[in-house]
Amino acid sequence: MNRGWTWTVVGCAAMFVTACGLMGGPHTPSHTSTHAQVVVSSDSSSARTTSDTWDGLSLAPASLVQTLETAQVDTASGEAVKLPLDRPVIVFAPWCEYCHRLEQMLSREGLLDQATWVAAGFEIYEYPITQNATTTRSLLTLAEAEQKVKASYAALHLPMPTHVLYAMPGTPLAEAVRGYPDVFVLHDGRWYLQPGYVDAPGFWKTILA
Repeated sequence: MNRGWTWTVVGCAAMFVTACGLMGGPHTPSHTSTHAQVVVSSDSSSARTTSDTWDGLSLAPASLVQTLETAQVDTASGEAVKLPLDRPVIVFAPWCEYCHRLEQMLSREGLLDQATWVAAGFEIYEYPITQNATTTRSLLTLAEAEQKVKASYAALHLPMPTHVLYAMPGTPLAEAVRGYPDVFVLHDGRWYLQPGYVDAPGFWKTILA
């Protein structure tokens, strides 16, 4: 799936929803495409009620919700754990420009630790190796994945969030999410999906706070 530009309407203002993605299989970086989503508020100000927000956000597809609710992820220490769902879940890639923008905004707004962060998209770092006419792929280790994430936060001069987990290549969650960031929020027993980055602090305060 390839992710790109989307118009989001909030009150009287229109904003771009932007994201990074993987297309043509799990090993090819993408550019942009269209993903339809409209968030509409009857209030002309940037402040929106909770009901308006959830009425506007799309429900996450059932297949993606099933993957989310059964996902096994890795901790930095190498322990395989069930993905905790006690807070919003942000699936991001360390190489994703729009993930970086989201991280910077949430850090400024004091919201960085309001979500569980799941690092994914590591397929982009793997590459084919041919030896004796046999082609295999270099496999990224968990330690290498952690270093990629740490390096991305260091480059942004940001502290890493408290809750960072890893969806390594080939795992169901890594295979299901092909665009970044993907933000999952549980509201009234249903999972909603915000695909991509929105340049509006009030929007994130509403869905994460």
